[in-house]
Amino acid sequence: MSYLPFKNFTASELFTDIHDVTSVDIARLAQHGLALRQWERQHLPTEGTQLGYEVFMKLAELVATDSADTQAGLLKRLYLALPYSEKGIRLHLRRLESTGWITVHKIGDDGRTVRVELSSEYWRLLNAYAVQWGGGRGRIRG
Repeated sequence: MSYLPFKNFTASELFTDIHDVTSVDIARLAQHGLALRQWERQHLPTEGTQLGYEVFMKLAELVATDSADTQAGLLKRLYLALPYSEKGIRLHLRRLESTGWITVHKIGDDGRTVRVELSSEYWRLLNAYAVQWGGGRGRIRG
């Protein structure tokens, strides 16, 4: 039985033949899932919460796909993309900023527009994550 690439795991696509899943397959899946969560707890600055994990990853996605010039509305898009309160997301963003994971630059006279810069450690950690769990495909920018 062959497994789909890690990035494609869904409930219906976990294995190439869902009717042929054995207890050994389930055990391997469970071991993989537990190892992934343990690695995340040890390395990601998520405060051990789902909100922290989602903020960390969604922020990386938004910053990686935006150029510095197109970050207007980035925080609003972050708030709209995640199923948490703006207050909870802002709290985690402040934690990331106070611990040096991100730098927030106010833009314009009123400072309502911001640009978020991920630290070199943030990018290093994303690269380590990609190598460890994403099949080691290339380097993430940073």
